[in-house]
Amino acid sequence: MKMMFRPESLQRRTKQIKSNNKKNEENRKRNRILNFRVSEEYDLINKQIEISGLSKQEYFIQLLREHQIKIIADYRVLEIYQKRYFNWQKWLKSSGN
Repeated sequence: MKMMFRPESLQRRTKQIKSNNKKNEENRKRNRILNFRVSEEYDLINKQIEISGLSKQEYFIQLLREHQIKIIADYRVLEIYQKRYFNWQKWLKSSGN
């Protein structure tokens, strides 16, 4: 069933939707957004976050509060370090050392 709206009713409906969105933002525990740009550091940041096993949000919050990241070792961390070690060994063999 197709509904037709008059411009006034459509504007009122749009305002209601926008006001509902604002209410939801105010009720959030963390209602502020922080964005920043990186270039060369992007891959390094993502690798460190992957190793930590935390979400990006948790990673940066812990880094700011405690000035360090505590890595809880599990099978994912072990696999990541095994891959790094294997790649490092391949590089050493290829360089002739």
